[in-house]
Order: sequence, then C-alpha cells, then structure tokens
Amino acid sequence: IAIVASTFVWWTWWIPLRKLDGLVNGSVWFTGMGFLLPALIFLPYMVRHARRIISAGWPLLICAIAFGISSSFYAEGAMRGNVSRVILLFYLTPVWSTLLARLILGEAITRRRMFTIVLGLTGMWVILGKGGSFPVPQDVAEWLGLLAGIGWAVAMVYTQLTKHLSMFDIAGPVFVCMALSFLSLTLIPGGRTWTNETSLLLPQAILWIVAIA
Repeated sequence: IAIVASTFVWWTWWIPLRKLDGLVNGSVWFTGMGFLLPALIFLPYMVRHARRIISAGWPLLICAIAFGISSSFYAEGAMRGNVSRVILLFYLTPVWSTLLARLILGEAITRRRMFTIVLGLTGMWVILGKGGSFPVPQDVAEWLGLLAGIGWAVAMVYTQLTKHLSMFDIAGPVFVCMALSFLSLTLIPGGRTWTNETSLLLPQAILWIVAIA
C-alpha cells in the first residue's frame, strides 16, 4: 500500500505545482511557500532535538541534501518541460540505486537487479535516443528529471545508514534542504522569478500551496 501511495503522489505532484505556477505567473515566492511550509512546521522539533540530529553526522546530512535536491529538481523539471518525460527519467532511480548500493554499501548485484539495470537503460535509450542519437537529455527539464532520480538513489542508499534515527529526525533536515534547493533553482534562466505581488495570493493559490506541502 505504501509503495502504491508513494507512486501515486510522485505521478500527480506536478498537478498542484503547475496549477500554482500558472496562477502566480511563475513567482517563486508562492511556489516556494509549498516547500517552506513543511520546513517551518518541523522547525520546533528540530530545535528541540538538535543535539541528536547534529550528532547523526554526515550520513544524515548527505541523505537530507540528496532528498532535498531530488525533490526540488523533480518539481522544477515538471514545471519547465514535458511532464511525462521528466517523470520517466526520474523513474530510472532503481538503476542508480543498485549501482550506488554496490559501491557504497557493498551489496551484491543479483540477477534481478541486473535485469532492472538493463530494463532501465533500455527505457532511457527509448526515451532519449532519437534517430539513433546518443541518449542524453535534450533540455534543462530533462536534465533535472534525470538528476532528480540520481539524487533520490543517493538518498535511499544513505537512508540505510540512518536507520537508528526516527522518521522525524530525517524529515526536518530534508524539508529544509528541499526548500533551499528549490529557491536556488531560480538562478537557472527560464524558471521561477522573484515577482512579489500580494494580489497574486488568491484563495485558489493558497489551496495549491497546501497541496504541494
């Protein structure tokens, strides 16, 4: 059930993102609220348990940064480009997670995992290999989708090294990194802008902000 629910969320998250982005004319002040809201909610918990969170060290930091980058890249890619292609590139995650688990955790690559790698790379070739050309992303949105999948794979591997922490210990830093990463994507031309017009904050926009969060 958890896997089905997670898949459903990732397949539909682009809907509130695009709806809100259209309502507020691409203003990062408002789409950014959808990322900042969870971070602010978890802030009191992080302050209260700061010593335990900080003592988790590099594994938690890498996990949080990777999750944050992955989620924000996926969101930005879905708003910039072809949603179906961005999602499909993101779902190459099993390929990268298998390779990283071998490299970092020393896990064996079984026949089933090898089949997953071959299937994933074949899918990548089908998606990106136009006219027999080498399969590489064609625009910023596709690169963001691909990098989001790699980032998610890194996060999943390092999650194995933070099993002693609670879900809340991990979630707080993840939401902070997600918000910072999403806001930093305004540095890439052609994305969200820093337009600040309170008149854009319509009731519909507030609903989509909550949906994103």
